[in-house]
Amino acid sequence: MADEVRPRLPKRIALIAVGETHALPYLIANDFEDALGAYSEIGGTRPPAISHSLEGDPAIDAVVIIFTSSDVRLAENLLANLESKCLVYALASDNAGDAENALRALDALKDACNEQGLSWMGGLVVPCRAWYEAHMGKPRMGGARRSLSEATDDVVLALRCGNYAGVSVVKAPLRARISTPKTPAHR
Repeated sequence: MADEVRPRLPKRIALIAVGETHALPYLIANDFEDALGAYSEIGGTRPPAISHSLEGDPAIDAVVIIFTSSDVRLAENLLANLESKCLVYALASDNAGDAENALRALDALKDACNEQGLSWMGGLVVPCRAWYEAHMGKPRMGGARRSLSEATDDVVLALRCGNYAGVSVVKAPLRARISTPKTPAHR
């Protein structure tokens, strides 16, 4: 049996929200940071150092980029500041009830990582952005937010272990899917 290489455990993490400061990426970033701290406390480990900028901090082990699908170019631009050893995770949201635009945005970010020699580690797609923006003040594991919180926790766990997160899509509550339009079909 060949020796398996253990992943590097990130100790310095950049948590970067891209876009409007009142929008869902910033709300998810706050939730993500809280979850990182909570899981460190539960596990009896030292929490990773969190930075909210890539300015002047070359020692970042991992970056989590949280953005809306329309801001994918801004997310891609952040990659130029990273060293090749940096792990890249992403959470992309879209206001449509389906996940097509956000999935395309994650694919574009993955391609940009590959072009720049960065370690793409997967991420999360969040449809129904307006629904979650309206419900982020509710309990984290309540009915309105539970699916997003659980999916975010999966990415937090992968990040803390330095593992590939895969690409998953949050299954929004039925109320959110009914009230949110699907992306128009491309012709």
